[in-house]
Order: sequence, then C-alpha cells, then structure tokens
Amino acid sequence: MNSRYRDPDGLGMIPMDEAMSQWTDRSGLGAILRSGLFDSDRWAEMVGKDIAMSGRPVRLTSGILAVEAVDEIGAVRLEYSSDAIRQVVNESAGTDIVDSVRVERGW
Repeated sequence: MNSRYRDPDGLGMIPMDEAMSQWTDRSGLGAILRSGLFDSDRWAEMVGKDIAMSGRPVRLTSGILAVEAVDEIGAVRLEYSSDAIRQVVNESAGTDIVDSVRVERGW
C-alpha cells in the first residue's frame, strides 16, 4: 500500500472517491478544479463580463495561464488586466496556481 494514501480502516484499501480526492489535492489539480477556471460561467464571475468576453482560458501549464483573445482589442484588454486575472484566479483556487498570464491571439 502506498503510504501517501490514508487508510482509515487499516484494511489496505480506501474508497475510490477519497483516493481521487487525495490525488487531486497532491497533484494541484484539485485547486484548478475548485477555481472553476475552465468553466465559462465561473470564468465570467471571476474576471468580470468585459474581460470574459475578450477571451477565454485555454490551458494552464507550469503556472502559465494561456488566455485566447477573441480579437486585437480583446488581446490588449487581457494584457492590461493580466495581473488582476492572475490574482482573482489564485484567490478562487485558494492557492497560487497561476504565476503569469500569456495572451494568445486566436483569431
């Protein structure tokens, strides 16, 4: 039995949902899921309607959040707001999952 997993009954097994919860928390995926980063409604709640209409998050890799802009004006708005985006996403996740925001032109 892997010692990283808590075994509440001492039987060498734990419920699958608990094992998945422990794994997502250890991997950092839990913070991403809790943040709602890739849910379009939650994204709009986090960053505001204007920013959400300017682009959408497309990936988070090694602390870099890639946000795809809808057009050049959206790209400028996203770049200008990148620090605020980083802060609200990290607050929503409850931990620092985003170190920087990179704006990508998707048009």
